[in-house]
Amino acid sequence: MPEVTRPISESLAIIKPEQPLTSSVSDFAPKLAELTRESLARMKSIEITVNTDLTPTLETMQAKMSLPFKSRGKFHVTIIEQQEKGILSRLTDEQIEQLNRLSSQLQSGQSPVKVNGVGYIDGSQPGMVKADKDKKVCFVAIEIPEATAFRECLGLERKDFHITLGFINNDIHYKKIGERPLPDKPLSPKRLEVKTPIEKQPDPSLTSITVPTIEFGGFNEPDPEEEKPAAPKPQENKDKRVAVSYNMEIVEQVCIQKLIDAQLIVEADIPNLLKIVETNPNALGGRFGAITIEVKKILEEAKNR
Repeated sequence: MPEVTRPISESLAIIKPEQPLTSSVSDFAPKLAELTRESLARMKSIEITVNTDLTPTLETMQAKMSLPFKSRGKFHVTIIEQQEKGILSRLTDEQIEQLNRLSSQLQSGQSPVKVNGVGYIDGSQPGMVKADKDKKVCFVAIEIPEATAFRECLGLERKDFHITLGFINNDIHYKKIGERPLPDKPLSPKRLEVKTPIEKQPDPSLTSITVPTIEFGGFNEPDPEEEKPAAPKPQENKDKRVAVSYNMEIVEQVCIQKLIDAQLIVEADIPNLLKIVETNPNALGGRFGAITIEVKKILEEAKNR
């Protein structure tokens, strides 16, 4: 891949490895030195750790907005999103090496990074996804030319690279661009939201908030808790199972979207899922197997009490 460079004058913050960090979160972010096919098989996304502690920037946002943003405790930039994980198993050896080279260049400062400023998204604003109405998120908007070029080579959509500072009730990834009929009920007045990734751009009203020099670490390790198989549950007496029922309006309007976002189902699964939930919820285990617990967690908010 041709090397992309930018003059320092174009950047608000450029990686400078020789400059010591005043504060670092690297000790709290397990990272891989490089990617291999074995490590890729365990990953759901490609993230590169941020060693710079951005907590002071987050605290400034909390004070300015008077909002209790929560941090994950560590910071990262995502190169390939979880919903794009299907491409990870198709990466060639050369593409894996390109990713490793990108990580190495980010750590050494050979790959220029432009910090554009701090951004903020309020999920209650018009045009947002219904499930995100109680969410808010703030982030640092950045440009990584080499990462943009790499995604283009893979045929992936252009991405607004960013570092999430904090959020309220989880991050926001999508915006609403329309509606469509329910696959199994085309004449129903109810509709499914049509979504697209939301832009993560700097907010002009937040230019007074400064961002320190960004320094990067290696690739984020997969969370060991996510990899750990669920402990087998004792066999239940089926005759003693409590009957479960769900509010189908909430299932259709909220839970379906969340299941798709979590990549637990695809659109082709919707008619069968709705039938099972409405007529025989105890059959969910037979349909979803190992991911039944995750599916039921999302359906929990639609359960009739």
